[in-house]
Amino acid sequence: MVGTGYALTRAFYTEVEQNETMQMNCKPHHQSLYTWICELRNRTKREVLDLPVLYTMQMTFIGSQHTLAKAIDDLADWGIIEVLMQTKGHGTKVKLAIAFMQKHCNSDAITEEVAIAEMQLQCNTTAIQVQTIKSYKTIKTTKPPPSPKGEAIAELLSSFQYQSEDFKLAWQEWEQFRQEQKKKLTPTSVAKQLKLLANHAEVDAIAVLEQSIRNGWQGLFALKATTQIRSPANGSSSLTPQTVPSTSRPFREFV
Repeated sequence: MVGTGYALTRAFYTEVEQNETMQMNCKPHHQSLYTWICELRNRTKREVLDLPVLYTMQMTFIGSQHTLAKAIDDLADWGIIEVLMQTKGHGTKVKLAIAFMQKHCNSDAITEEVAIAEMQLQCNTTAIQVQTIKSYKTIKTTKPPPSPKGEAIAELLSSFQYQSEDFKLAWQEWEQFRQEQKKKLTPTSVAKQLKLLANHAEVDAIAVLEQSIRNGWQGLFALKATTQIRSPANGSSSLTPQTVPSTSRPFREFV
């Protein structure tokens, strides 16, 4: 098999030195794709190579299908590879261009007839497809590590004075509510909220959280004050606690 290992690496850089278009437009993802094509050629000992989309993206560290497709087209335009078959969204069959190999690797042994014969063979891509699906599922289902913000918030909550199940549940509901409102909590806002809640009895702190969720408020507010008014039922002097109606928010916003 002509042109393996260092010879192919040297061929790429030699082409860059001679090709002005490549000098102006070649990016890291072009080099990564070319390196993977050479590696795949060495592994399979074949000239015609399958490039399944997801597996190729994983092995070349290319982050999008569009970038991968553009990189394949560019390498073909620069005469480095030949695209033999292309299926949108699934994969591409390619091989190193004969002219490129002959130019840089003295590859007179590779002919069009050999390439055509290779293309007509049924490529065994089952193992690659299985590995692609397995790798893709692993990437999608692996739980990401907690962010620095998440760790900071967790540390604040773990050191807070109230650790009962009732308070933890109320706080979880508050976090979920803020997420649904697309107003995620930050370590700074959590620190301020916990500092103010700490000045209240636990039952009142829970009531503050529930009040904001119930009323759709994005911040925490003091509980509404109550006053004593006379009952109109019998005109007696007995006093009944009732909530004072609010027209201009007569209570303080915490955060």
